[in-house]
Amino acid sequence: LDSTLTIAANGTLSAPRGIVSIGGATDLDGTFTHNNGTVTWDNAANAMITGDTAPTFYNVIADSSAGSGTIPDTNMTIEKNLTVNSSKKWKMYRSTQTFGTTASAASITNNGNIELFYAPSATPVWQGASTLYPCVFTGNDFNYGGYSTPTFKISNMDFQRALDIDSSGAIIVQLTGDCEFDAVTVSSGDRI
Repeated sequence: LDSTLTIAANGTLSAPRGIVSIGGATDLDGTFTHNNGTVTWDNAANAMITGDTAPTFYNVIADSSAGSGTIPDTNMTIEKNLTVNSSKKWKMYRSTQTFGTTASAASITNNGNIELFYAPSATPVWQGASTLYPCVFTGNDFNYGGYSTPTFKISNMDFQRALDIDSSGAIIVQLTGDCEFDAVTVSSGDRI
């Protein structure tokens, strides 16, 4: 798609098993069926993902560096993989993002820039779907930005890299479930 994808309240999109590339914003008010395929946001402008439903994706690729990049602003589940390509952006906004299923782990590969993007009165949440199958995070650390006192909640995650909580604001990372880290550094003014 060269531009916006909208699924109306009574609409259904049964995605192909291959790749669906979206070149604009996405409004998901109806049903999205992933069919074990991949959704790529590769737009030339900000890619806000909004909607009244909490879609479930199989594989997601963030391939947008334009504007603010790809910004999920609706709760969602990614069952298999989230990949942020080199020099591309994925911003954690005010949504709950669940990774994996109760029977299998998902992975996040950050080759680009995953940024904690603060919205007033909002708490971004990243959680693995299962304590037994935590989501595996590899690649670059988060970009914490310079936002004032945002809280970021995480649970059921396995960070296979050092986590360096360093911002020019005061970041609060709240562990709400089991997590594993290779190492953790908490800078002055930030807290975990």
